[in-house]
Amino acid sequence: MRHWKVYFCFILFTFLIGYSSALLSPPGAWYAGLEKASFNPPNVIFPIAWTLLYILIGLAGAKAWIAGLTGLPFLFWIAQMGLNGLWSYVFFGLHAPGWALIELLVLFATIVGFIVTTWRFARPASLLFLPYAGWVGFAGVLNAAIWSLNS
Repeated sequence: MRHWKVYFCFILFTFLIGYSSALLSPPGAWYAGLEKASFNPPNVIFPIAWTLLYILIGLAGAKAWIAGLTGLPFLFWIAQMGLNGLWSYVFFGLHAPGWALIELLVLFATIVGFIVTTWRFARPASLLFLPYAGWVGFAGVLNAAIWSLNS
């Protein structure tokens, strides 16, 4: 693995953003008291899913960087990291599922932007983002359901 330092740095950065966001805005009693959709996964699923996704997100960013895609694809990657971290604060910290849903739609757009801008020159990076896009899409449905059920 020739670029192991690049992979390590991207994965480390991804975990730092993701887990610091979770530590600063934990679900807490407010979330526990919300009515949730029947298809809401058990809480234990979320840290498992996000751990796997953070690895994929880090690998995708590293692959794009190694491929020399430091312009628009990298901006999409950085933007999605910021929005990923911000969602927890908006939803759990501010108790604002409606605003969190809007933020999640913008996050989803940056994920799609990364996939589209890396598809031609760093397809493995694009493919690594597909499970992330799927999970964020599902999270959007969950977020919308919580907003609807608790408004």
